[in-house]
Amino acid sequence: MAGRTVKDEATADGTELPIVFEDAQGEAAQACAVRGPSSFSGNGSDLEGKSDKDGLELPFWRKTKNAALPDDFWDHRRMLRNKNRSARNKANRRSRNEALKQQQEEETQGLTPEELAERKEAAYQQRIAAHLAQKEKVEEALRSGLKLAVECSFIQQYSNREVRSMAKQLEYSVVANKRAVKPMALTFCSWQGDISEFAGVMGGDRWPVNRELRAVHEAYPAEQLVVLSPDGEEPLMELDPSKIYCIGGIVDRTTKKNVTKSWAEEKRVPAMRLPIQEFMPIVGGHGKRQVLNINDVVVALLEFHACGDWTQALNAALPERKKRANANAASKHSRRKKVTCKAGIHA
Repeated sequence: MAGRTVKDEATADGTELPIVFEDAQGEAAQACAVRGPSSFSGNGSDLEGKSDKDGLELPFWRKTKNAALPDDFWDHRRMLRNKNRSARNKANRRSRNEALKQQQEEETQGLTPEELAERKEAAYQQRIAAHLAQKEKVEEALRSGLKLAVECSFIQQYSNREVRSMAKQLEYSVVANKRAVKPMALTFCSWQGDISEFAGVMGGDRWPVNRELRAVHEAYPAEQLVVLSPDGEEPLMELDPSKIYCIGGIVDRTTKKNVTKSWAEEKRVPAMRLPIQEFMPIVGGHGKRQVLNINDVVVALLEFHACGDWTQALNAALPERKKRANANAASKHSRRKKVTCKAGIHA
């Protein structure tokens, strides 16, 4: 029984990448990774826009709510998205490399083989020197830089999928700190159990980061801690070198409110939020509560630590999808306001 495929998820060359898995009734199905359970069928018929009212027998997953879908669906959806993202990134890298190669060929036209070899050697030595200088800068920051901690004790109640997601976000955070203009003393607290074991499989033992077995409130004085929470009332306007900024290691796909704020209140530690509402009103306007990934918060702090400009820092850290979605929402809100005003209704 062959299922139809959907072209929403495809590689750079247009190749469709359906994922096959067994549903709860044991039938092979092909799943679309973008539109969710409402956009694919398992009987080869085009059921787009159809329902039971059309007299068609819909497959199992078309009649099931997202929360009731088997875990296999979400795992395959994630795998397909990652595969397509890798294909797009590979195509982009190939395009950039070809453009760079063409530029280098234009610059080296007319050079003798000896001059070309000397030029390549000088460029190689320059890259090595820059790499060693950045490595030394990161090592110095880990010893005496502005402290940024990620509290990983929240992971105890997570599923394997969420542990994997958090480990990836921590890896991205390490990479961002390793490449930053002004690195910070990035520290992973409560570094034990599932998260440390899973990160070890990913090569986490070699990450340039400080590791602390104790929780952040046990490792550092409470008067020095500042917890970063999307539910904090006070915005973080400046970075104080005497403070230790803590990010809650939370991967919450349902975005439960007040988790880190309640934890901070329990530990008697102040909770502050990133100033998204103040410096990026399109994204943080209308009283919206912006929940960011761990690595996005790390990037925002690193950028602000380097430039001192929250607008530039947040613009570099926030994902494009969030900026686009919130810009569209703001535009719709503005249009609705204009319509109500024309109708004589004052919102």
